[in-house]
Amino acid sequence: MRRAVPLLVLAGVAAGALVSSGLGATSAVPVKKGPLQFTVTLKQQATYRHDNPPAGDAGDTFSTTLLLYASGDVLGYPDGTPMGKMLFTWGPLKGSCSTTAASCTGTTNLQTVTRLPGGTITANGTNIPVANGLVVAVQGGTGIFKGVKGTISIAPQGVAEDVFNLKMS
Repeated sequence: MRRAVPLLVLAGVAAGALVSSGLGATSAVPVKKGPLQFTVTLKQQATYRHDNPPAGDAGDTFSTTLLLYASGDVLGYPDGTPMGKMLFTWGPLKGSCSTTAASCTGTTNLQTVTRLPGGTITANGTNIPVANGLVVAVQGGTGIFKGVKGTISIAPQGVAEDVFNLKMS
């Protein structure tokens, strides 16, 4: 029997659209140049398995959506505010994880896009270690995030949150 790898095992990364909260580019607080760090909490939606025959489980990829909520003040929005969505694809897993998310080893490939008020952030990587959460390099952004660099830590230590460590240009 096949079992999907739980998201927090892989810790999951992103692509997406804003939640229907009315948040958009015009309501975002302007972001100054320089370092920017913020945390959002995650609420995972359904995870989908994309079979890769004939390899089966070993070659499968997965995708999911994470709803994002401000953890503290994020971009001028108060704690608990819906901030957007993070959709992402990962796989194949090169290593192993138990179905309970314990003792993950190995790496995976990630493709992500996160939509936040004011723009998007794209972060991708190959052979990303899966133990203790994922750290993926930011490739770029749009809107207020145009030219952004940095990293996104996804579910560090298994906690349902993302930590954005960005350098705004």
